[in-house]
Amino acid sequence: MKAETRILIAFILNLSFSIFEYIGGIFTGSTAILSDAVHDMGDAASIGIAWVLEKKSKNDNGRSSLLSSIFLSSILLFSSILVICNAVRRIFHPAAINYDGMILFAIVGVCVNFCAAYFTHGGDSLNQKTVSLHMLEDVLGWAAVLIGAIVMRFTDLRIIDPLLSIGVALFILISAMQNLKEAAHLLQHGHEMPDSTEDQQKHCRHHHHHHHH
Repeated sequence: MKAETRILIAFILNLSFSIFEYIGGIFTGSTAILSDAVHDMGDAASIGIAWVLEKKSKNDNGRSSLLSSIFLSSILLFSSILVICNAVRRIFHPAAINYDGMILFAIVGVCVNFCAAYFTHGGDSLNQKTVSLHMLEDVLGWAAVLIGAIVMRFTDLRIIDPLLSIGVALFILISAMQNLKEAAHLLQHGHEMPDSTEDQQKHCRHHHHHHHH
């Protein structure tokens, strides 16, 4: 499956899910789910942009794909910091949550995002890898929400919810920074990782050709 097709599938899954999630957040009274819905809306928007740029990158030697990767990684960095700030606030002011509803939504969340992660997984372009990181982040986030909701249901320890959010956000923060460094390095040196072996051969021939002149 082509990179842009994979990104498009991830976009459709993400957008429909974030709407479902928003309703879920209101229904369960969980600010964790609500803030995740907002985060997912941002994800869907940036994946949409990634899709457009991935198509465009065919004509500009992958430059758009790189720029998209930098854009996506920056959004990830920003949203991770927001999640951490929100979670720290929640530690001091815990909120009442409908645990059963939260468990239900988390199960659906893990499944939907796992499918999206599966479709975007294994891409060659840095852009697609960044989209895949977005999806993986959502799977981890929901797995954390699920485990947290189950533990909280039996212990009523509300502090678990924000602590899990911080853990996941830190993981994303580190991955996004690595992605940014890689993309910036490639931009600086004027190279994009060629998308396929055919591109790589073209790339090599192109360079070879230049050396002969």
